Amino acid sequence: MGLAKLIALLMVLLLVGSSFVGLIIYYIK
Repeated sequence: MGLAKLIALLMVLLLVGSSFVGLIIYYIK
């Protein structure tokens, strides 16, 4: 249960991070 929650949290964090980086690249371009 705890491991699944940790993996889900990691996936959400990765998704937010990638979208944030994409936004920065979009603004730089």
